[in-house]
Amino acid sequence: MAELSLAHWQVWALVIATSLIAGAVRGFTGFGGPAIMVLVLTQFFAPASVLALVLLVDYAGNLQLFPAAVRHTTWRSTLPVILASVIAIPFGVHLLQGMDPLWLKRGIALLVGACTCVMLANWRYSREVGLVPALVVGAVGGVVLGTTFIALPVMIFFFAGPAPASQSRANAITWGLFCASIMIVLFFRAGLLSLDDLWRAALLALFYMLGAHLGARAFRRASERRFRQFVLVLLLALSAVGVLT
Repeated sequence: MAELSLAHWQVWALVIATSLIAGAVRGFTGFGGPAIMVLVLTQFFAPASVLALVLLVDYAGNLQLFPAAVRHTTWRSTLPVILASVIAIPFGVHLLQGMDPLWLKRGIALLVGACTCVMLANWRYSREVGLVPALVVGAVGGVVLGTTFIALPVMIFFFAGPAPASQSRANAITWGLFCASIMIVLFFRAGLLSLDDLWRAALLALFYMLGAHLGARAFRRASERRFRQFVLVLLLALSAVGVLT
């Protein structure tokens, strides 16, 4: 599969449109934006090159959302997940470097599809989990994040709990910022990112952040349930395309 290169206007148009839509989803729900970008762009380009760009673009969106989210973050339940994920992420990045691009693309699609089905089933748990389950979720989520930059396993953990949607969204944004910070360092050390990637990501981040701003504004007045269902159906459809192509 070809490396993601922004040398042609058609590629710029595709990536900009994807960034804008994914940013709107991210700003509204607190999740799903990176998954949409990865699922769309890995149809055309090698996963490792896509993940590197998406990592930087989503990081800018996280920085934009974090100041408002941190005030609603429940650190007691979120911090163990963050710590376990940060420790596990390097193992995921190591796996990413050794995997076949085609099978990685299909693996990402299968993972997103499985997680989406769980979320569509509206599975919930009624009380806060203990320290050990939180650490296990964080560790598994860290490996998956490092390999695929798909955060949905941890998103299920946050959004299926008893906390209100605004609090779950805040926890997800806070976790994502800490984990992405570690991943950027690891990607640079592994040669998956270079300084030349920064200006491209910064330009695309403007569209992603615009989408995130619009999504965050819509979050305050739109029907979360309907939009959430729309996002999950969209993710499921993109997953099916990724598996079958």
